[in-house]
Amino acid sequence: MYDGLRSLALRSVSDGLPTPPAEHPDVSGLVVDMTASGGYATLVALTDDTTSMYTSGGGGTIGAGERPQVAEATHRLLAVVQAHLGTFAGPEDAGLPPEGAVRFHVLTPAGSHSVDVPDDCFWGRRGPRADARDRRRPGHRHRPPRGLPAVGVQAPSSVSSLVNELSQPWRAMSSISVV
Repeated sequence: MYDGLRSLALRSVSDGLPTPPAEHPDVSGLVVDMTASGGYATLVALTDDTTSMYTSGGGGTIGAGERPQVAEATHRLLAVVQAHLGTFAGPEDAGLPPEGAVRFHVLTPAGSHSVDVPDDCFWGRRGPRADARDRRRPGHRHRPPRGLPAVGVQAPSSVSSLVNELSQPWRAMSSISVV
């Protein structure tokens, strides 16, 4: 079931997702894949207020976007992605992320793009200050975790800045319990 729901989300634009509003005219949706409890969790935020989170282990929440607070947070999230659209210039990789990474899939009317970020950066365990401390150590070179490709040409602090902006609507969406 997880693979099917995830596939539906990734192809939602080609399946007829409505045109995005003026607040994020080039962003139809965001699908975020992350490792969780030996499997994966996926957040889906689409321009039609579809907002869901589900796991490869079978749990999750579908239809959270029916709640006004969640729908509002979804559109704030998509507006942040719109403001940083250039960060997501990589080609689409519909696969799941490697261990140690979170994969963002940006869905646009013109096609999809994806980018991986280190999960420590995504969860706020590593940011620009940590990178600056590391650069002061003799012989240090910033490298992504083993098996994780470098994030485009963006500096780690640019990715951290984006993730910090994304975290505000993300927290609003994830803090609402839907029964």
